[in-house]
Amino acid sequence: MVKIFIGLLIAAAVAAGFFMLTRSSDGTSRWDQESERKIESNPAYKEGVEPELEVSGGSMLYRNAKYNFKLVHPAELQVTETENNGTFTVVFANSDATEAFQIFITPYAGWFVSEERIAMDIPSGKIENPVDVLIDGVKGTIFFSEHAAVGETREVWFLHGDYLYEVTAPKLLDEWLSHIMTTWRFLRAPENTVIWR
Repeated sequence: MVKIFIGLLIAAAVAAGFFMLTRSSDGTSRWDQESERKIESNPAYKEGVEPELEVSGGSMLYRNAKYNFKLVHPAELQVTETENNGTFTVVFANSDATEAFQIFITPYAGWFVSEERIAMDIPSGKIENPVDVLIDGVKGTIFFSEHAAVGETREVWFLHGDYLYEVTAPKLLDEWLSHIMTTWRFLRAPENTVIWR
């Protein structure tokens, strides 16, 4: 299924300055380093307890129990959720869509993302500068791509549980998106909870 942003999102490509993802001397990305610091500095995380997120005055917490995650986003972003044929899409966008990103979630069985799935969700076939990252301890890949409706994009894809998560924003919002993604947390089940799959 081709992911399409809301029409106003096209304007987002003009809104922000370009940011290139930097890599450290040890080969890890800036996203990896920020995620690892937050994990290492939070003893509750290591004990399997859901860590708290700092939500400042200009931020809001988005939580989705069905798809098992939460994140902190700028307060001015409006949230629009859509479910369609077993997939889930949530779009975060300010009033004029100069700042926006989308999370697309679909059921997925497998240990890696197949070429068929990539072709389905990225018809352009364009995947540039793929880099392995950690999203709350889960391995994923970030890369640049292109969509007809949006133009150049920053993509963050990862598998967790029985789902494929695809996060997309205009390429020019790369740094902005990276700050949001460092707040991503998978929800932890309380002790003695049995999870059936």
